[in-house]
Amino acid sequence: MDTRSTQRLTTVRWALILIWLGVVLGLHNLGWLEGVRLDGMALASLGIGFIVVGEGLVSLARPAYRRPVTGHFVIGILLLALGLGDLVGWRLVWPLTIIAVGLLLLARAIASRWIKP
Repeated sequence: MDTRSTQRLTTVRWALILIWLGVVLGLHNLGWLEGVRLDGMALASLGIGFIVVGEGLVSLARPAYRRPVTGHFVIGILLLALGLGDLVGWRLVWPLTIIAVGLLLLARAIASRWIKP
């Protein structure tokens, strides 16, 4: 695992999170989110969730960035659930979130048997 590569990926993640939060805050302050079904916090959670899951996918796909990513996926899934809760409905989102995290942990356990770091 190349430490510089993972530090670079972490820097990109935080930069994207700050940019996304700035965009959402700016749109909210300008009143451009008035007609949107999601509030600013839900949009922020969705964006950050996508960024964190995306970082996990990049870590899996690129050998230079390879590192344990289960935590990234769990946090990303929870943030996506927080963002989707008001849009889709909490009665559906929480069970699906629990299922998704369970499937993720199962896939990790199965993959660890065949894929050695």
